[in-house]
Amino acid sequence: MGPHGPRGFFLTLDQFFWGLIVFKFIFFASVSIEDNIIKVLRRYRAQEEIEYRCELSKSLKELESYAPPPGFDAIIARGFSVDVLEERKFDCPIIRMKYSSIEVINAIFESREKFHPRKIAVIGPPSLVVASEIINKIVEVPTEIYVQTGPFVPTENIIEMALNNGCDTIVGGGTAFLAANKKNVQASFVKPDAETLWDAIDHAVKTITIQRGEREKRETLQTVMDHSPEGLMLIDGDGTVSIHNGFVEKRLGFPQGTDKPPLFESLLPNLAGTYEKSLRQKSGPENELFTVNSATYSASFVPVVIGGLRKSTLFIFQDVDNIQEMEAQIRKKIHAKGMQAKYEFSDIVSNDASMHSIIETAKRFAAVDSNVLVEGETGTGKELFAQSIHNASGRRKRPFVAINCAALPEHLLESELFGYAAGSFTGASKEGKKGLFELAHNGTLFLDEISEMPLSFQGKLLRALQEREILRIGDDKIIPIDVRIIAATNKDLRAMAKSGLFREDIYFRLDILQISIPPLRERPGDIIPLFTLFLKTYAKKFSKPMPELSSECRSLLKSNPWRGNVRELKNMAERVMAMHNPRVSDIGQVMRTVFAVKAPSRQKGNGKQDEKAKITQALTMGSNRQEAAKSLGMSRSTLWRKMKSYNLN
Repeated sequence: MGPHGPRGFFLTLDQFFWGLIVFKFIFFASVSIEDNIIKVLRRYRAQEEIEYRCELSKSLKELESYAPPPGFDAIIARGFSVDVLEERKFDCPIIRMKYSSIEVINAIFESREKFHPRKIAVIGPPSLVVASEIINKIVEVPTEIYVQTGPFVPTENIIEMALNNGCDTIVGGGTAFLAANKKNVQASFVKPDAETLWDAIDHAVKTITIQRGEREKRETLQTVMDHSPEGLMLIDGDGTVSIHNGFVEKRLGFPQGTDKPPLFESLLPNLAGTYEKSLRQKSGPENELFTVNSATYSASFVPVVIGGLRKSTLFIFQDVDNIQEMEAQIRKKIHAKGMQAKYEFSDIVSNDASMHSIIETAKRFAAVDSNVLVEGETGTGKELFAQSIHNASGRRKRPFVAINCAALPEHLLESELFGYAAGSFTGASKEGKKGLFELAHNGTLFLDEISEMPLSFQGKLLRALQEREILRIGDDKIIPIDVRIIAATNKDLRAMAKSGLFREDIYFRLDILQISIPPLRERPGDIIPLFTLFLKTYAKKFSKPMPELSSECRSLLKSNPWRGNVRELKNMAERVMAMHNPRVSDIGQVMRTVFAVKAPSRQKGNGKQDEKAKITQALTMGSNRQEAAKSLGMSRSTLWRKMKSYNLN
């Protein structure tokens, strides 16, 4: 590109966009060197595209008001132009182009051939003078060197002095060259040669590359900070806030329209004393509460130590409401990973009038937040009701956490329910562990087989129910909780409380609302619909056609006592479908076979003999204890205890 106005030269590399990078430089020098720059750029290899254009500046005075066009990355200049431009404090760097002895010699030789001088005056800044010290030893023409000590020292006076000393030709930089032309004194300009231009361009490219990398890091860091849900401020040693994020501006009303960073104590005067205290500590105070504009925040001071010395302090603060919301979001994720209620009241299938009445009662219980005790024999669907109550309540979007109180010994039960602090015992997680009460916060905690909870542990449970707070094992911090309790039992909990087998105070805490689910044998009208529903489920699961239910099958189903209730009925449907031959539409033969196998369990005898026979049958039919326990509607630990009491291997 050609010249544009006064003195100067633009070598441009544009801003990058989607992989295309073009640097933009402003190069101040004589337009007469444009051809040299073109030659250098053709040889210079850079990953970026390079553009340029020339502009001239008449004087240093003009540079005092000069402003580079938007988007330019660097200014390349030499001599006093650099000093003037640096005072402007532009966003882009000023690259100083050096003088070399060869350039001065070339300018003198040019003067000698062009003007045939008697005596040459070399006039310029100290950097040009240093490059000229060996001139007298090389050139034949007498020379004198004149140092121009500042950008605004009158160059005309120096030229006049040189003329009075017998000099008739001037060699110098841009300022001296222009001044000589004004006085009609013959002069030569010290042009930057190819090596100088190469070094200047290379220096500019490397400087901009480094600055862009640093700017990218700063902007990335600022983006991360601005999208942080926390307020972040870096407090320097003198108490000024040098770095802050958008959260700070939004919540604290960070002062605008001033270049001077504010003092921390002016932003948060109530925390000035805490900040001073943090300066005397190796680790700053944590979880300090303060209030601004009716919002409460939790803050921490973190020392920034570099090379063993404290250089600054990082101030971090969070909105307490945000912390609680974040906790709720975490609980939602836990909820989504399985701590959720799957069933609703619509999943309860029944033709029985008493069951319909119980369902309506349970729906009314769901509308309030009181604890519920669900009673019923094993396999009647107590957890189905518990999940339905949760899903019909205001806590339906919160976790539903279930635990079988008979499945764990006391020491594990405590850690499961209440959690433990980091390093509280050998083998404990380094991060500690949240208990089920914490995980169920704002939701529902289902305590199945509550009657099996050890009597010695019930006092700890009472405190959680009564005070609505828990204490992790090995910790000293009380954690408030908001949990609705739904407990289930297959035993007469009131009778156990009266006989001292269960704490009365716990019982009365749980038995605020009560549901008693009748066994399947008391609602025979539900047997066929439920069995049909289960058959359809397992027919689909096993990819078999839905079989027919003959009158014989219906009679067999209704004549069975169903001590395992709905769970036993469901297991029976699974067993029948597993044995069913798809080529035979009727399942009568399968039913007869299955019920014949089950016959011993229906023999008359006392309760213990019946239970022992039932366990023996389940162990014989099942492939392992887990399957046997499932068919019996009890946990593995309960099965193990009963096997031990009946001396069964």
